[in-house]
Amino acid sequence: MSIKQCNAGPDLVGTLKMNEQVLKRSLQERHIRLMALGSTTGVGLLLGSATAIDLAGPALLISYIVGGSTIFIILRALGEMAVHKPVAGSFSRYAHNYLGPLPGYLTGWNYWFMWLVTCIASLFCHLGDFGGGSRNEYDRFKIMNG
Repeated sequence: MSIKQCNAGPDLVGTLKMNEQVLKRSLQERHIRLMALGSTTGVGLLLGSATAIDLAGPALLISYIVGGSTIFIILRALGEMAVHKPVAGSFSRYAHNYLGPLPGYLTGWNYWFMWLVTCIASLFCHLGDFGGGSRNEYDRFKIMNG
């Protein structure tokens, strides 16, 4: 199996040929819409919403619509940038290209920090699952991991 890189123009970085089959950009608008819909439902926005709406009233429904619309617009913009100029580095690279080096740098570190906090929060949530969140389980984990 041979892989070759061909220059196809300034917008297209390269085309891979594998056994004479050419990979090409064929992502259409409907694909992006379905990915956005799948990510929205995959987040679990609809899970347990009935209880929250019952407690908070219609204000929660309005905030869901505003938040969902905002996320949808941001993801559409990222999708458009990915189709227009596909680069490695995701949104921190886009921030660097379109807003400047400092926003790109801060976006990259903010993303890294977000995952650090998320992993630590997830770890402590799982620690609470062991033994009903007793202090002994936390101390055992602390001793095991130094």
